[in-house]
Amino acid sequence: MSAQRLRRASRIVDIRERAVRAVEVKLYPLCRRTADASEALAAARALVQATLSAPSTSSFSSADLADTHAYLLGLERRVAVLVVEERKARLEEEALRRKVIAAKAELKKVEVWRDRLAETLRADEQLQERKATDTVAARIPRGA
Repeated sequence: MSAQRLRRASRIVDIRERAVRAVEVKLYPLCRRTADASEALAAARALVQATLSAPSTSSFSSADLADTHAYLLGLERRVAVLVVEERKARLEEEALRRKVIAAKAELKKVEVWRDRLAETLRADEQLQERKATDTVAARIPRGA
């Protein structure tokens, strides 16, 4: 064990920490995009619901009915597109969350490895110190 190995391990930990931060930085925009897509989908569904539940007048022309039907079809298509966008955003976010979890697990492993190296280095130093003390004590005459 040497101090150089401990320094190398610390550098590896720093690199892993930067990797975790980099993945977390990429995660924020995806979370925002997922939230925005969910909000847009909820708004579109509310608009469809409001349009369907709006009070109707007693007389309609066929042109009015055709316009209303076309409007509803457009709203339903918009909802379908937003469902796909929201699902895609959610899947991308979940994939990146898994990467964050994996990066944090890898960081934890490297931190534990570094800490164990440090403990072993301290134990070796204490052993060397004890041996040196024993050697000095062995040289001192007992009767003096």
